Amino acid sequence: MSNRSTGMYTPGGLVRKRGSELLAHFSVVMTDQLRHEGIELRKAEEISVRIMKCMRKEFGGQNVYFAKETSQKIEEKAAAIYDKWQAGTAIEELAHEYDHSIQWVYRLIADERARRCAERDAKEANRRAADYSRWKREN
Repeated sequence: MSNRSTGMYTPGGLVRKRGSELLAHFSVVMTDQLRHEGIELRKAEEISVRIMKCMRKEFGGQNVYFAKETSQKIEEKAAAIYDKWQAGTAIEELAHEYDHSIQWVYRLIADERARRCAERDAKEANRRAADYSRWKREN
């Protein structure tokens, strides 16, 4: 299958008349993964091109966001960043260490602070409810 008509990127190099560079890169990554799974190069390229055509048709014109990590991993990172920030590490250092923008580090810190406050408030509410329940039983 010739990739010249589809404008896709192949392991042999970029062959593009028109089309998305991101989809072309996806195609290369997918081809590499298929090759890693033992699929012959020509077949891997054909599969990746067909999938990219489907992706273009399905998502064309849309902005798509891919998170770098799972939400659990982000929460763990936010907790670590918050703890280091509380210990005095500068925001700029944290941004560099975790490979995030300064704005994103501020957001992680704010989210973690809010999460911890909500957790603390919930524990306090439970303690008060238990105290009230005990008081009601005793009086």
